[in-house]
Amino acid sequence: MAKFGWAKTALILLSTSLLLIGCKSQTTGTGTQAKQQGLLAEEAIKPYGLYTELCKDGSAVGCRKLATIYFEGKVVEKNEKKAATLYQKACAGGDEKACVTLGYMYEYGRGVDHNHSRSFELYSQLCESGSGIGCVNLGRLYEIARGVEWDLTKAVSLYVEACEGGYGPGCVEAGKKYGRGFGVEMDKSISFEYYKKGCDSLYPLSCSVVSYLYKTGIGVDKDPNKVKIYDQKACSLGLELKCPGFKLFN
Repeated sequence: MAKFGWAKTALILLSTSLLLIGCKSQTTGTGTQAKQQGLLAEEAIKPYGLYTELCKDGSAVGCRKLATIYFEGKVVEKNEKKAATLYQKACAGGDEKACVTLGYMYEYGRGVDHNHSRSFELYSQLCESGSGIGCVNLGRLYEIARGVEWDLTKAVSLYVEACEGGYGPGCVEAGKKYGRGFGVEMDKSISFEYYKKGCDSLYPLSCSVVSYLYKTGIGVDKDPNKVKIYDQKACSLGLELKCPGFKLFN
């Protein structure tokens, strides 16, 4: 009986030791995890301080990046009104991306009241300064009659302007309109040329469309070799669905 009593006591002590070790490991793990999370939070907040100082010093880029932090709300509490104010400051300082985002905010009422006229004004200024995205956004306003009278022909001319300036998305829009005869006379060959210009501007979607046009012979003679070339180019530019072995559903 004593023998079994000692065995029972040893078993209890062993179980208690394992339990204590487990608790210690769990506590240590939790502490390490908390420390790591703290370090990550500390690293995330560093840019906020940097961009705050840069913006105070008059850096348009600093103001725009600080605005984005407030707009996204990942590091500080989300505040779209504060973001809009900072985007305005950055835009006034000549930052193109800030002006584009500010136009978007006025267009959709994010952090500011809806003001399609202001959005139109911002996109117009951007386009006049040679901004491809500004011309495309302005063209879109003409296409959907937002803040301006509907004018599809004007929209197409703006898409063409953006494309000629090397902005790929403008080439895609121009290609669409010539391919379907919207705002201009339908011309499949001109449509093809705009898509090709978009690919030459390193816009992967344009390369994918060029591949399709070579495959189907729309606006250009069929050419299986060109299909492969433009698929490869689209893949190299990041369009995964054109990469060998891509599966839509894994």
